[in-house]
Amino acid sequence: MLVCCVALSIGYVSGASADGRQERGAGAAQVKLKRCGNIPEPSGFRCGSIEVPFERSDPSYGSTRIAFALRTRDRDTRPSLGTIFAQEGGPGFASTGTANAYTKLFAELLERRDLVLVDMRGTGRSERIDCPGLQHGIGPVHHAFGVRASAR
Repeated sequence: MLVCCVALSIGYVSGASADGRQERGAGAAQVKLKRCGNIPEPSGFRCGSIEVPFERSDPSYGSTRIAFALRTRDRDTRPSLGTIFAQEGGPGFASTGTANAYTKLFAELLERRDLVLVDMRGTGRSERIDCPGLQHGIGPVHHAFGVRASAR
């Protein structure tokens, strides 16, 4: 659910031009895109992140940063045919870590489509999740599996 919301949130960002200027779609908050950095550098991608509630149903948990990598379409002289959002299965795998594989997988579609890779919470460039109780084996087990106590 979280990744779908992230995808919708950044889906309106149309990308960055070759010289790094930001482009913005109607109704979207502007997201700053930058070089992706050191883990591994996805060729042709610019990276960014958005802040989202850690637990949408309980804002007291605060927020977390979800990172993504954007590769703009190869041919910007023709209208875009949309954006492809891809995410690794998991849990525990970062989509940006296999950016080159996604580029090859979708190669025929990228002429007129942007590609966005979203790192799930706690993976890749997204903010890590720190759960000391669970990490030390002293937290409630239902938190580890996403099961609410009231559902038992």
